[in-house]
Order: sequence, then structure tokens, then C-alpha cells
Amino acid sequence: MVRQLSRRLSLLSGMQPLAFVIVVLMMFASPSPIAAPDNVCDSVQLTTQAQVNAFDQACVIIDGYLNITGDDINDLTSLNQLQSVDSLRVYLTSKLKNLSGLSGLTTINQCAFFQENTNLSSLTGLESVVSIGGEFLGGASCTLGLGLHINWNDGLTDLDGFKSLSTLAGSLQIFNNNDLRDIRGLGALRNVVVADLEIRDNEILPNVNGLEGLVGADTLDIAHNPRLLHVDGLKNLTFRRSTNTAGRRFFVTDNRLLSGCEGLAPFFYWPGWEPV
Repeated sequence: MVRQLSRRLSLLSGMQPLAFVIVVLMMFASPSPIAAPDNVCDSVQLTTQAQVNAFDQACVIIDGYLNITGDDINDLTSLNQLQSVDSLRVYLTSKLKNLSGLSGLTTINQCAFFQENTNLSSLTGLESVVSIGGEFLGGASCTLGLGLHINWNDGLTDLDGFKSLSTLAGSLQIFNNNDLRDIRGLGALRNVVVADLEIRDNEILPNVNGLEGLVGADTLDIAHNPRLLHVDGLKNLTFRRSTNTAGRRFFVTDNRLLSGCEGLAPFFYWPGWEPV
């Protein structure tokens, strides 16, 4: 690059002083800022069904967060053109039963957060999402960190809406979902290493089948799942970023029906297993 610049300056040396100054300024001038495409919009907070219905149909990409919260929101059809958001937060809804209006969404750059949605029975509508997390951009409302967080949704029975999700970065938290009985909807995950894996206080969850694609975690917390029978779905969880457990959480506790933890043998380096 220095050689090319030297050549350019040598060519300019024969110019008149004023012309020389103008040309040099043009060479080093910063490019003009490029306006965002018309299909990109800023963060959006939707708190009423009227706001959902009035959502800008030209908006395909949200460069920021999409927050959906409000007691009268029951239909997300007006959001079906969305393809990408930095973060998706659906919380404190009482009439929303599914997420079918988000069928165009494929990428969530930072976090997906579902909390305290009393009538949300399924995640139908998210079947096109293939990737969550891994890109910290700042500005998005990921209060629990990057990753996937599914908490305090009393009517949620399964996670089948995530059947195409293959990439996850950050944390995976699933807790206090009283009707959750099946998490096999996460079965498309492949070679995923999460920061925190938390599966807690799910009243009738019998197993963790569907998490076979998880290969590593920095912390592990499987607790207070009274119907959990086994953890064989974690049989491929073998990797920790550090073999030094100081300051890290590795809990498997108060799962009353859990008869054994053989599925976690590779993770804890039990006899027959060597640290990675």
C-alpha cells in the first residue's frame, strides 16, 4: 500500500499547488455515510394489538430489538415479513397462544427471550429460525445474556417451534415452565457449546431428550425437576472450556425421580472418560 501511495504522489508532483491539494484531499476524504436500506428499521416495542396491526410492512430486518408485551396482543400475523432481528423478547402476554406471525424469521443475532406468557402453549411460528446468538452488537435488550431463554411460561407444552434451530451461542435456560413435557424440538442443534445450561423447576419434564446436539457447557444447573427420570439427552456433553472448576457451577440436585446420571459421565470425566 505504501508503494502504491508513493507512485500516486509522484504522479501528482507535477501539478500546480492548488490542484495538488484538491486531489490529495479527494484521495483521503472519508466516504459519505450510506443510508440504511428501506427494509431495515430500528428497535421496536409493541405493547398493544393495534401497534402490531400497524407494524411497517416494509420492515424486513430489525437492527435492534423486537419486544412484544401486552395483555391484549393475540395475533402476530402483521409481522410475517420479518426475517432477522438482533433480539426477540416476548413477555408478559396473557392472550398470545402461539407465534405463528413470525414464520418469516430465520435469524436472531443475539438472544430470544420468552417469559411469563400465561397462555402461550406452543412456539409455532418459529420453524424457520436456524440461528440464535453469537453476535454481541450492543443496544439490544438481552438482559439475561446471549442465547435462548424460556422461563415462567405456564401453558407451554413443547419446543417444537424450534425444529430448525441448528446454531445456538450464549446460554440455554429453560425453567419454571409448569406444563413443559417435551424439549425434543431442540433436536436440530449441532455441535453447540453454551455458556450456561440451566434446566430448573419444570414440574412435569420427564427427560432432556433433544439436547444431544450440545457438546459443551461452562456451567451446568439441572435442579428441582420433580418428574425428571434421566439425563441421557446430554450424553454428548463432553466439553468444558476449562478443566478448572473454581468459581463455576455444576449442579444436578433435587430431581426426585432421577435414578442416575449416566448421561453426564463424559461431562464429569467419570471412570472410563478422559478430559478433553
